[in-house]
Amino acid sequence: MKLEIEKNSLEDSVKENELKIESVGTVLEKSKHDLQIALAETETEEAELRDKREKFIVQIDKNLLSEYDKFKKVRGGYGIISISRGACGSCYYSLPPQMVIEVKRRDKLIKCPSCGIHLFYDDTE
Repeated sequence: MKLEIEKNSLEDSVKENELKIESVGTVLEKSKHDLQIALAETETEEAELRDKREKFIVQIDKNLLSEYDKFKKVRGGYGIISISRGACGSCYYSLPPQMVIEVKRRDKLIKCPSCGIHLFYDDTE
C-alpha cells in the first residue's frame, strides 16, 4: 500500500515535470525565433554601418586611422573614448579642466596624456 502511494506520487511528479519541460521547451523555441529575428535585423544594420564606414574612412588621415586601429586592438575594441566626469573613459586619468574644454570644442583631436587614446565629449552625459 505504501509503495503504491509512493509510485502514484512519483508518477504525478513525472507528469508535472514533463509538463514543465514542455512549457520551457515552448518558451525556448519562441526565444530562439525572437533571437533569430533580432540577429537578422542587427546583421542588416551592421552591413549598413560597415558601408558608411567604408565611405568615410577614405576621408581620414592615414596616420590617424592607423593610430585609431592600434588603440582599437589594444583597448578592447575602442579606438576613441569619451570623457566621463572629467576623466579619460579608458584609464580614468583626471583631465585638466582646460583639456576638457578643448575636447568639447571639437576643433582638433586631443589625446589622453596618460594612455594616449583619442578623446571625445559625449553631449548626452
